[in-house]
Formats: sequence, structure tokens, C-alpha cells
Amino acid sequence: MSSKIDLLSLPIVSVIIATFRRKAPLKRALESLCAQTYSSDCLEIIIVDDNDDKTFTDDVLKIVDYYRTLININYIKNPYNMGSAASRNVGIESSFGEYITFLDDDDVYLPEKITRQVDYMLATNADFCISDIDLYDEDGNLVEKRTRRYLKDFTYISLIKSHVMYHMAGTDTFMFRSKYLQKIGGFSGNDVGDDFYLMEKAINNKGIFVYLPFAGTRATVHAKEPGMSSGHGKIKGEKKLFEYKKKKYFKLLSLKEKRFVIMRHYLIIAYAYWRSKRYFSTLCFFLLSFSIAPAQCIYEIYGIKNRKKEV
Repeated sequence: MSSKIDLLSLPIVSVIIATFRRKAPLKRALESLCAQTYSSDCLEIIIVDDNDDKTFTDDVLKIVDYYRTLININYIKNPYNMGSAASRNVGIESSFGEYITFLDDDDVYLPEKITRQVDYMLATNADFCISDIDLYDEDGNLVEKRTRRYLKDFTYISLIKSHVMYHMAGTDTFMFRSKYLQKIGGFSGNDVGDDFYLMEKAINNKGIFVYLPFAGTRATVHAKEPGMSSGHGKIKGEKKLFEYKKKKYFKLLSLKEKRFVIMRHYLIIAYAYWRSKRYFSTLCFFLLSFSIAPAQCIYEIYGIKNRKKEV
């Protein structure tokens, strides 16, 4: 089969980037899209500008003008600051790709990310897919290699329980068949945990799910930069999400599984406090986590440290 026929047979992939107050990171994100092994002719990059300050919007426009000469970019400016979830929905509504994936404006794709995910979804006729992800701090140090080794059974009850317990999250790692994403209604109106709620909807609608054990994304974990993903916003969103899971899904879990979810909840809050340098609160919530499930708490912490060592 000729390369020309191969190119014509490739599905269009829409990559949605919601951007807010970032300049250099957005450039890096776009550079990673320029370096994709997937044909640039079959990529649609949708940049949704959520800035509420003209200075930042002007910066984004300059970046867009440059990268438009290299890749296909559809630029959309929100009328006001709408938040990440609503901004991504704007991108979804404007997309024309057969498949849709997402890239945070401070993260990057490895060159084969899109190719491997599309190939796997085509081979399995999947409606949605999740992959692994590597997390780095702002200084470029590896924080965690996040894998989904717990995903062994793709039946509905197993998937929803795995999601409640471990969070099959990380928006960058998602890829959807666009018709399925539109069917489930896109993102809910939650900026903290928006990836959790989207995956929950995808599982509950019982589409064909696949897991690709490949870390195609390098994501940045912020401690120095305030935002919804750290500090008070993160803690508030985590508490809201925990209450939601308790009310809706605890009836599906065994006592041991419930204790794991509670332990992990306290550990996540402890970590959020640690990132905010509130060390007394960190200690309090770590002790709460440890008291609920000592062995599992230590295993979670030890597991993260071990995953950092993996290459």
C-alpha cells in the first residue's frame, strides 16, 4: 500500500488545548505536536483561549500566528474566563476530527502518542482509550510514572470500581471517538476533577473501552504556581469529589475497598497541603490516612517512590 493511500485512510484527530496565562509552556506543547509521527495533514489543533487579560491573549495570538505556518490550528477566544471544563467543551463543539484528544497547555506529547493511540483504537474498534503518563515537577524532575496496572477486567462493574478507587484520570491520556464523546455530553461543569467526571460518564454509557500501556504524555505537576490544580482549590474539589463517590458508589464496594478510597482521599489532601508548604496539615491528614489503612497507605507511598525509579 502506498504512503499516499495510507495518508488518505488516516482519520482526522482533533487535539484540544485550553490555555490560560501561559506562554512558554504553550510553545512547548505546540512543539510536541509539530514533532508527532502522525501526519500533520490529519491533525486539527484547537486552541481555546480562556484568558481574561488582553496581554495574555496577545501573547497567545503571536504564538498561534507562528505555529499556524507549521500545523493546522483553529483558534477560539472565549468571551470571558470560562474555566478548563467549559473551554474544552467549546473545543469539542468546534472540532471536526473523527477522534478527539486533549493536551494541557503546560504538558507535552511524546512523538508517537497520537499514532499509537489511534492505531490501538482502530484495531480494537474502541470508543474511548486511556494510556499511561509521566509526571514531572517544574524543575524537570520525575515525580511519578503513573501506570494503570490495576486495569485487568474491562467489564462495567470492574471499570467503575477501578475508577472510584484509583481515578482513571489525566485528561492528556484520553482519546475518544468523537461521536461517543458527543453522545455522553462532554465535560461536566467541574474544573477540579473534570477528568474524573468525564471518565465516569464514558464508563457509565458503556462504550468500548481500551487501555494502552504506553506513557505518551509528559505532564507538569505545579507546586510553585497557584491554581485550581493545587492548594485550596484542589482540596475543596477533592472533598467534593469524595462526598460524591461516597453517595453514589460506596454501595458497590467491599469494606476493604471503601477503606482504601477513604485512605487515598486523606493522602491526596495531605499531598495537596504538602505542595502548599502547610506541613502541620500535611502531617494531620497523613496520620488520618495511615489510621484508616496502614499497610495500603505505606504501599501507596512506597509504590510512587518505586515508580519514580522505573525507566
